[in-house]
Amino acid sequence: MITKIETFHIAVFKVNVELEYIPYSPIANIKKLKTTIPDIKTIQDNNIERIFNYLEKLDHNFINDRNKLAIYMMNDTGARINELVNIELKNVKIDSKSIYLSYTKTHEPRWVFLQETTLNALKTYLKWH
Repeated sequence: MITKIETFHIAVFKVNVELEYIPYSPIANIKKLKTTIPDIKTIQDNNIERIFNYLEKLDHNFINDRNKLAIYMMNDTGARINELVNIELKNVKIDSKSIYLSYTKTHEPRWVFLQETTLNALKTYLKWH
């Protein structure tokens, strides 16, 4: 698919060739790169439910509670793992069920909101600190 800006450039060179300002269009023989759209694989709903059921049956210890919280938060908020590991305690707002992500892939900080199950997992995890 040719973008508007590419169409504009093609037209500019075409006019310049026709008016004999330039002998030929320097982009006439450029081949576009092939672009492939990656196949995005998602976890099916029934498998997500199985994962959550498994997490609920785990014993309470630091590692299990941390991993459970990470999975719940990624599911609730769409946050990436590198965003989660950079959460600062001062940005956790239990009363409003939200967390301010100051470190993000796009460098655009944002607020994310938590469901009750994730909030409970967060409270359990915070007991370890």
